Amino acid sequence: MRKNCKPAVKPSAAAAVALATRKLRAFKNWMKSQHVECSDALDVVVTTNSSAVSVRALCDLNVGDLVATFPRRVA
Repeated sequence: MRKNCKPAVKPSAAAAVALATRKLRAFKNWMKSQHVECSDALDVVVTTNSSAVSVRALCDLNVGDLVATFPRRVA
């Protein structure tokens, strides 16, 4: 027996960008509240197709480069 279900509605491109922007802002606010610091060599991004938060290097990194600091306790 088949149910009458509406297909999932895909968000518009503008809605997807708005959601990604909110997620990124929330993640950066959380990092700031936890005293996590990132180098200018890193870029934190949210991909609109998966809405996952990613960190990418903006330049070549060498062994021993300090790119982020995290306090011992992060909630």
